[in-house]
Amino acid sequence: DTLGMKLSLFFDLNTAPQLPLEATLRMAEEHVVLADALGFDTAWFAEHHFGHYGQLTSPLHFIARLSGLTQSLKLGTAVLPAPFYNPTRLKEETELVDALTGGRLKLGLGFGESGDTRSWEAFGASPVERIEQTRISAAHLADAFTGRLYIAGGSSTPQWIAESGYGLLLPRVGGTENHLQRLACYRDGLGIHRGQVAALRLIYVAPTWQEARVATQPLITRLALTEPETGHAQQDLLSHLNVAIGDVDQVRALLMHWHQTLGLDELLCQIDAPELSHEDSLRSLELLGTLIPYASTLPDSVAPQRKVDKVDKLT
Repeated sequence: DTLGMKLSLFFDLNTAPQLPLEATLRMAEEHVVLADALGFDTAWFAEHHFGHYGQLTSPLHFIARLSGLTQSLKLGTAVLPAPFYNPTRLKEETELVDALTGGRLKLGLGFGESGDTRSWEAFGASPVERIEQTRISAAHLADAFTGRLYIAGGSSTPQWIAESGYGLLLPRVGGTENHLQRLACYRDGLGIHRGQVAALRLIYVAPTWQEARVATQPLITRLALTEPETGHAQQDLLSHLNVAIGDVDQVRALLMHWHQTLGLDELLCQIDAPELSHEDSLRSLELLGTLIPYASTLPDSVAPQRKVDKVDKLT
């Protein structure tokens, strides 16, 4: 009954707009401290600018702080938009943060969103050159982060990611067939490299399916509006959106299905959203944590060795 893959968390800090940034960060810290105690593998953080989707402008700064609040949890970037960084400066900063974390830093690089015009102009970068700029930055980082460097895989890039020996990050959006095609290109290009595949999914666990459905209905409604196909029945819509909601057994079954279908090494579980209360997200995280013993037999993904007392000691 093993899930066959590591369980990690993903944060884009896309919380309710009325919340100040400090409150958003403190809630994320509370999630991270609990995840460390429960035995999750990694907490990954996205970078966004100018209020575009998420509120975290510098994952590396936040990770440096979190390293002092955690013991064994790895901390990762998913993703840093590589074209917005000078490659040499990025190498220096990531190596410093890696030292601060005690070697727990994992790096995910991305190409930058081509439609985010304001960010491209602000950082003096060119979307036309974004793939080449990401290649250059990755090459600067490869030696220092062997086995810990991932690239967000666009439809045209999985093969060179594999040939370079980098891990592949799959987005939440995109149908199974699309992801299978990317994975086939990636695995064909691995050669002597083992490779690593991690995928993002939105997860919500409640004591019962009914509670999970009610709590996530506003979230699912919003997500459905962002997709081109909105005529699905409820369960088909969840599958189309790559969302797992339900009780522990229902979510575990779906996680096992994703691993068996895609052969994932790691699942990045997004457990918070603007429509979910902080208390519900924490409860969902605790319930998801009960699956940790089933996640993997790898040494760095075992059941927790310690318990958290009180997370309010963060402040």
